Amino acid sequence: MLFIHGFGQSSVYWQEWVDLLGDCGIHALALDLPGFGQSAHAPGPYTMEGLADSVARFIRDRKLGAVALAGSSMGSTVAQFVALRHPHLVRRLLLTATSANAPPRFAAPLDPVAARNYWATRDIKAMVDGFFASHSPPAAKASAFYEAGRQMSLDAAIEATEANQNWTTLERLREIKVPVLIIQGRNDASKSPQQGALMASRMPHAALVVLENSAHTPQWDEPQPFRQAALPFLLAGRSSTGHCGTAP
Repeated sequence: MLFIHGFGQSSVYWQEWVDLLGDCGIHALALDLPGFGQSAHAPGPYTMEGLADSVARFIRDRKLGAVALAGSSMGSTVAQFVALRHPHLVRRLLLTATSANAPPRFAAPLDPVAARNYWATRDIKAMVDGFFASHSPPAAKASAFYEAGRQMSLDAAIEATEANQNWTTLERLREIKVPVLIIQGRNDASKSPQQGALMASRMPHAALVVLENSAHTPQWDEPQPFRQAALPFLLAGRSSTGHCGTAP
């Protein structure tokens, strides 16, 4: 199983799930997309399609076969493009804080010089705080999450921001034939439950769960309800071992 983080994030946002699934006897990995986390110096392109192709290479290079793919926010967009561009590599999808269209235009400028200045001086702490329903990360994870935001390369921030304004999967969602679970936060300002419902209606094997007290990171805003929804879906058809079921 492979986890993909969102914009301004890294694999640390999913590490607890990697550990949890390991306790279930499942081979789970969380990657850092090119331009982010420990892969900040990896070359682009940092478009949604380019990042999806990098995920496909990651899967192929490690001979993982078809994976259960989970993505949050921008990672959920990347996961959709993996399923559309490399369908043989995906056997089920968990999409969190997701949509099928580019979000409303972000405040970051698209002019290259202005964009570089914007991201060079951006308040990363404020950006990260905005992901969470409580307007701050869990105390035990705050330093790691802020560091993930600071690790994002300027080139990735600029190109991914621009690319994130110019994409859609809406008219192709029927091509995604694998089981899909969508988890949305009721209080997510950018990825609404209504967007999740529209997506679920377009895919033949999709279900939607809305967490009432979550914003853009439901896996952290409501970890227990998220686990109760996501874990059975991810483990469907597999036998589990060890301490499977322990909440992240």
